[in-house]
Amino acid sequence: MTQPTPNTREEIDRDAPISFDEAARVCLRGTVKASTLRAAWERRELTAERLGRRIVTTPGAVEDWRKRCRVEARDQASTLKSDPAMSRFGISETEQSVSPQDLANASIAALLESSPNTSRARKHLRSGKATRTR
Repeated sequence: MTQPTPNTREEIDRDAPISFDEAARVCLRGTVKASTLRAAWERRELTAERLGRRIVTTPGAVEDWRKRCRVEARDQASTLKSDPAMSRFGISETEQSVSPQDLANASIAALLESSPNTSRARKHLRSGKATRTR
């Protein structure tokens, strides 16, 4: 007699082994396919184990994988600036950026600055005359 397949995350123990198909259907509500979970396992992003011929994971491992996949919100590139003269429309303003020309000039200036000598002093020079070493 087979046990019924759980249909909700609450019905599954956090450490109970489940197949990638079950994990995709129950833990992630079908938002990704089992092949996505298998690819994550192959990239060593998702913890899984081999039980016989089957590869299984746990709801806890899927939850941890989801936490690592979360993307941080980025800052806005432009903001709306209110101006009484333009009360109907507003003015879009972007943060001041550095031009590529300024970056190139800064790189050249850094390269042109003299750096301290890092070579070792030569020991084989005598009285200002160089001797050949073979």
